[in-house]
Amino acid sequence: MKQIILVGFLFILFACSSEPTQSNGGITGTIRYIELEGGFYGILSDDGQKYDPINLPQEYHVDGLQIEFTFNKRDDVSSFRQWGTIIEIITIKLLDIEEFEVSIDEIFEIELASNATTGYGWVWKNKSIKSIVDSVEHKYMGSNSNAMGAGGTEVWKFMGISEGEATIRLEYCRGWSPNSTVNVKEYLIKVK
Repeated sequence: MKQIILVGFLFILFACSSEPTQSNGGITGTIRYIELEGGFYGILSDDGQKYDPINLPQEYHVDGLQIEFTFNKRDDVSSFRQWGTIIEIITIKLLDIEEFEVSIDEIFEIELASNATTGYGWVWKNKSIKSIVDSVEHKYMGSNSNAMGAGGTEVWKFMGISEGEATIRLEYCRGWSPNSTVNVKEYLIKVK
């Protein structure tokens, strides 16, 4: 009897301590806010698979973001949500990043649809890249429409400061409200 209990205990011990399984290559998908068990962010891959990441970075907590990611499958972790495969993200990036190639002291523009009447606006989040590229002007231009609450355009002007590469990250959010981001745009800047 003691041998059966010991074998059962060892089986459970080894089954629960399995190593994470690594994914093959990058997978593309969409971040989704799931209104289940208090709400959480999951990933719905382009082939319909559901993934429940245990370490989705805060800046990707935006419903609708198109991403590419690699992961380790985590069979050694359980979740009360029971939605999708539990994973640990290894790499993650936004899809469709626009690129600019500029010279030092060259100014370039980024125009983004915006609506100041909602309290939302585009905020530059990663200003630590100012040694390579910096903002020289930012303005909001309302629409020509007389309609109440009509949106407009935000124009950001940036300038190449020194040779190198940097990614500008702009988030559409209420600047005073944490976790209010509803859209993200990233731009790869190559200063020559």
